[in-house]
Amino acid sequence: MNLFRSLSVAVALSAIFSMSLIAQETGATCPHAKGAKTCAACPIATASVAIAVQDDECCPIDEAMAKLPKMLFNVGDESACCLKGAEALAAKHEAPIHYVVAEKVYDDHQVAYTALVKSTESYVNEFATPHTCEASGKFVIAGQACDCPVQAGETSKLVKSVMDKVHFTYAIGDKTCHCPNEASVLAKQHGAEVVYVVGDQKTSCELTARYNLAHAKYKAAVEYLAAAPKH
Repeated sequence: MNLFRSLSVAVALSAIFSMSLIAQETGATCPHAKGAKTCAACPIATASVAIAVQDDECCPIDEAMAKLPKMLFNVGDESACCLKGAEALAAKHEAPIHYVVAEKVYDDHQVAYTALVKSTESYVNEFATPHTCEASGKFVIAGQACDCPVQAGETSKLVKSVMDKVHFTYAIGDKTCHCPNEASVLAKQHGAEVVYVVGDQKTSCELTARYNLAHAKYKAAVEYLAAAPKH
């Protein structure tokens, strides 16, 4: 945590607005009408590229990933799924952009992005936690329902074990490690920033790193469940 707190606000803001520029470059075909489907090349949130929404049957993994929390952009009575679309609407109506995450509206992009990260982490955590459905009385875990609490518990353990295998690699110059404390020491020794690596994604922003990690954990879990034998 000391390592996370040591990241400057300037670095975080830089990363956030860099992702906004990515959204501007790739969201040219974003539908602006409220409730419209997401276009394939449009970042549905400032930190990730949306999964293409197909009219025919979707891949179960794509469908699962599409359920993760998103950031939407509202301008007056219209909305867009990317920053470029929102900016076009803002210019058209001469009105401010409002950022929507988990049905809450924010006026500040950074505050909204922080809410997106926290919502995503919470969603992923809940996904791996067994719950009882009040209507059916069934036990629900990872989007699956069963009648047996023991089975639900075992599924939860398996899902969490898959998620636990996904973690940060800390890159400091040409050095890498898996311990945040070691990364902090290396950063001080070499006078270099810490880069958080999750798969092929790299960032020096704590928020973006947390967002990437949550997405990677969730994707690992849904891929595992999709490949698991069906009973």
